[in-house]
Amino acid sequence: MNKIINESIPFSNNESFEKLGLPEGFYTRRLSVEDVEEFVAFDTWNYVNANPDTPTDHQTGSYINETVSGWFNDGIVMAEGIFDNEGSLMASLMVEPLPAKDALDLTNINTHINLRDRGIGHYFLDRTEAMARNFDLSKCTLRVDPLNSRGMHLYMEHGYKVTSYDKREKWLFMTNWLVEGPEFDYSDQIEIRTSEDNRLKETLGLGYVGTTFVRNTEVEDPKNNSVIFSKSV
Repeated sequence: MNKIINESIPFSNNESFEKLGLPEGFYTRRLSVEDVEEFVAFDTWNYVNANPDTPTDHQTGSYINETVSGWFNDGIVMAEGIFDNEGSLMASLMVEPLPAKDALDLTNINTHINLRDRGIGHYFLDRTEAMARNFDLSKCTLRVDPLNSRGMHLYMEHGYKVTSYDKREKWLFMTNWLVEGPEFDYSDQIEIRTSEDNRLKETLGLGYVGTTFVRNTEVEDPKNNSVIFSKSV
């Protein structure tokens, strides 16, 4: 992996927190190797306290202090944190530049349960796009659990499209093109439930791309949500 982290990348103006409805005193800063222990503990805490309708996008304990420290030291990843006025980590973002793929990969977003539904996810996605442009990368990528209703809605609202599916690991991979991306034939569409593994894999293999997330409001079960796929032309 290439070390292309630019230490001069600016953070967002903390005044932008006002539109998130955050109390005065919150601030953001780059996370460093000194923050790894708190970052890993915060990630695990968020897994344990996940909302029932928001499956985690990684397994608890998937991050190990020594591994993450190595990523930070080697410049493989960059992370930001939002802290309260007592210095406690309340939300975090981690990204990995992938210059060989012309992409910035969003590897982790975590938000303390007390700050959920305040726009932090939107804030971090905006930050990811800004960092990708700073790196002169043309797209942002991420992976998501297909049953993560909140995540699916958030990402697709920001322009992410479903581009592939790992049936064995049950990951949907998504891409947000920041420059001109593929065009779609919206007259050729297929709607597939997020729990239909075989159809997801088959449809994506036929050149379709997931363009719209449909949340089933009648049945409170993420397995009944669906994605509308359009043919890439």
